[in-house]
Amino acid sequence: MSFAITYHFASTDFRDNVLTDANGQILYWIETERGGLFNGPRTTHISKPSGSMFGKREPVASVDFRRGPGDPGKVVFRGQSNTLQDFFPRKGWWSKKRSMSTPSGTFYWSRDTAGISLLDGSNNMIVTYMSNHHVFSKSSPPALTLAESALSLDMDLIILGWVIMSRDAEAARRGAAAAAVGAAA
Repeated sequence: MSFAITYHFASTDFRDNVLTDANGQILYWIETERGGLFNGPRTTHISKPSGSMFGKREPVASVDFRRGPGDPGKVVFRGQSNTLQDFFPRKGWWSKKRSMSTPSGTFYWSRDTAGISLLDGSNNMIVTYMSNHHVFSKSSPPALTLAESALSLDMDLIILGWVIMSRDAEAARRGAAAAAVGAAA
């Protein structure tokens, strides 16, 4: 299974951005509530289509970007809460490898002169975010390609979207494997 994902800006206030597949099918909505253009607190909600009813959405994750003294923000992923600093390294943290535990495993951030990398628990590179605002996938499947226009603003959400996509892909692979075993029996 391989994904070709494009991230779209749907409006100027950053609401209803979407992750789509190669055919334009919406896979996830990314809705961001902003308190200010640059420094204001913001909360982002990620949801996916649910059922056959048009527009019906199932919540997947939320990201609270409220930053300040004693308030590092948080990531809520499938009910599991992590502080933003566990997943999104900030100024002064670049030389350290940070981690976030998710239902699909533990993922790590690492940064060098080339850019920022997302690593899996075996230290395999999954995604590299380069300083020229390109994202390259280093694992297959699934493969991830993204539109440049979004990356300079919401790269963190792109990576969170990647984690969600990889978790869903893994669940699909396990389901297919289980079905094959059942059919063989």
